[in-house]
Amino acid sequence: LGLAICRSLCENMGGRIWVTSDVGEGSKFEFSFFAAVASAPVVVSPLVAAPVEEKPSAPIRVLLVEDNSINQIVALAFLKKLGQVADVANDGLEALDFMQDNRYDLVLMDCHMPRMDGFECMKQITIRWPVEDRPKVVAMTASARKEDEQRCREAGMEGFVTKPIDMKALRFWVEAAQKTAAEKLLFGRSA
Repeated sequence: LGLAICRSLCENMGGRIWVTSDVGEGSKFEFSFFAAVASAPVVVSPLVAAPVEEKPSAPIRVLLVEDNSINQIVALAFLKKLGQVADVANDGLEALDFMQDNRYDLVLMDCHMPRMDGFECMKQITIRWPVEDRPKVVAMTASARKEDEQRCREAGMEGFVTKPIDMKALRFWVEAAQKTAAEKLLFGRSA
């Protein structure tokens, strides 16, 4: 399972993973992928980037609620491939602050975070905003059991995306949020 997850992460980030093995010496696992480098000189790589998927037609307002910085980087990279940018909240309390000041079309919500988890944050969202003013809230979690998905739905989240992030599932929810935002504009409600 661990190698399958590693392969999926590498491929989704335009990279690859491989293994070399010498009898009596063990195996060596290596991987490569493209990533933005913070505060470092640009390094030219001999690898060719994987083709970028077609971008959705319209940008939407996305809030990523995730406490893990690596998961933030990965999710933002996937959203960028879909032509989207996102504000980032580190927990449920920050998410509520962002939502108080901004109107979002899609909230990608980790379930297990410090201070306020995704379930309590969703509860607060349902208390504070009427249904017509709420964004689509989609759980993004490493908990992949059916009970976890059911708990997210019972909390009021519309969808469930497991980590490592499945690009097809993420694309589905971005496109669903685009459609809802367009309908709100078409029928005169604020998006």
